[in-house]
Amino acid sequence: MLDPLDCTHCIRTSPADQDVTDMRLAIFNKLGMSLFLLVILYHYVAVNNPKKQE
Repeated sequence: MLDPLDCTHCIRTSPADQDVTDMRLAIFNKLGMSLFLLVILYHYVAVNNPKKQE
């Protein structure tokens, strides 16, 4: 019978189970920051658009 606390039979075989590497984390962090800055830039331009003065 398998001991539930013994994890010698728990072997990762799927690539989806791998941990996030530092390089992947850095890449997605930069992508997220870039997207966030694009949203801020869009809102800045939308608010300060000189053509659309109400």
